[in-house]
Amino acid sequence: MKEQFEMKVYKYRGSDDEKIFKRDLKSLFDNFFWASDLSNLNDPFETITDTKRIKNRLNWIAKKIGVNTEADFQLLDDNTDEVLSLDHAMGIYSLSKTPVDELLWAHYANSHKGFCIEYDLDVLLSTDRKNILHSFPVKYSKKPPGFSWCEIFRNEPNSMIEKFAFYKSKRWEYEQEHRIVSSIAGKISYNCKALKSIYFGLRIGETEKNDIINLLKERGIDFYQIQLEKNSYSLKAVKLEV
Repeated sequence: MKEQFEMKVYKYRGSDDEKIFKRDLKSLFDNFFWASDLSNLNDPFETITDTKRIKNRLNWIAKKIGVNTEADFQLLDDNTDEVLSLDHAMGIYSLSKTPVDELLWAHYANSHKGFCIEYDLDVLLSTDRKNILHSFPVKYSKKPPGFSWCEIFRNEPNSMIEKFAFYKSKRWEYEQEHRIVSSIAGKISYNCKALKSIYFGLRIGETEKNDIINLLKERGIDFYQIQLEKNSYSLKAVKLEV
């Protein structure tokens, strides 16, 4: 019998704002995550694609059939952008493949004062088939992805969404990001068994740490404390007995 391996993904959380911390606790207790709409993502280049080749060919075809005014070409350009764009009603939940990256702790967990959630990806995805549409690791490249004519003519939505939502500049490669795309932005519920562990940052306060442990210790999940590895720039996770 083939052994099954769980794929783990991680979400870094942390804020000095007490309201946001309480909101994060509520999401853990009530088993939901928040899929961000495109306008709230921190990279302004999100969903950027290279459409030059497609537009040049469409302009050539337009000239052959008699289009010749600047207004008509602008309309063609605008409509192409509209077709080759991601539905802005969709939501994105950004995760990582590692719980021990020092930059992720610094950037997304309040300078190591926050925590990191570990999920079983398969369970996370199996809960809400209605709203969860796609899940892929992000691909990093020096240039935005382009489209082939075959992708457009065949109307392959999965291929199109992968180009929009799962490509980023190589400058972000350190994040080792894995994404979930949902049909709607906002609250997405999941099976409580998807939550596997909580990792506490190097500088998390004892009050916040105890609040999380007390809230979740009856759930059978594991708790880890992030520590510095001696004589290196690496982090390690030490399991706590609670």
